[in-house]
Amino acid sequence: MMEHCNAHITSPLGLSVADASLWKSGKWLLRNVAFEVPAGSFVVLAGPNGAGKSTLLRWIAGLLLPQDGWLSSGSRCLKSGETGKDGKLAYLGQALIPSAELTVNEFLSLSGEQNSALKARFELAELGETSLLKLSGGQWQRVRLAQCLSRDAALVLLDEPETYLDRRWRNILFDILNERRARGDIVVVSHHRPQEVFGVASHWLGLRDGEMMFFERQAGVFPGSLMSCLFLGKMLDSP
Repeated sequence: MMEHCNAHITSPLGLSVADASLWKSGKWLLRNVAFEVPAGSFVVLAGPNGAGKSTLLRWIAGLLLPQDGWLSSGSRCLKSGETGKDGKLAYLGQALIPSAELTVNEFLSLSGEQNSALKARFELAELGETSLLKLSGGQWQRVRLAQCLSRDAALVLLDEPETYLDRRWRNILFDILNERRARGDIVVVSHHRPQEVFGVASHWLGLRDGEMMFFERQAGVFPGSLMSCLFLGKMLDSP
């Protein structure tokens, strides 16, 4: 494993990622990714498959080992992955098929932080005693989101959260995420439908082959230049 300096900083003022780099099996999975956002930001990670979106989310969450670098809050240095309120973050990886014989209620209770309001908004009450193995893809994703978003965390990391959700549920999800943003939480999501989140994002981060092609505030990015940058490999000039 090639050592490379990684550092991400969270504080009441926001989130800063500096030189996020990961070298594995002779390849850069991430290389020199750096950005900074204030509290209350909604960051969308965009890019083709294999661009590094999932890797960056896992890097920020402290799930990739060995993990170089430090997480700092104010003047206090912590180990990677200790972030958010009381050292917590909310992270949701890509959807996996459930493998445990648990009911919806049993699964939701695993986090120890059930939220009846979220359960109601995702319409899970009637599914409470249903086995996870009998859920449709959309129902399972709603259960996963309800469990993840029940955490009282200042940093929310979601990898393709819209998977299996129809437009109605995608709208409900982004309403909830906007509420988290309005209270000062930072939301970072990877998304395959950029056209659906142009009105939601405060910042765009474009990735291609593990490298950051651009990092822009919403007002500085337009669909045509975004797609050209990500899928044709042309660097986007900042205004």
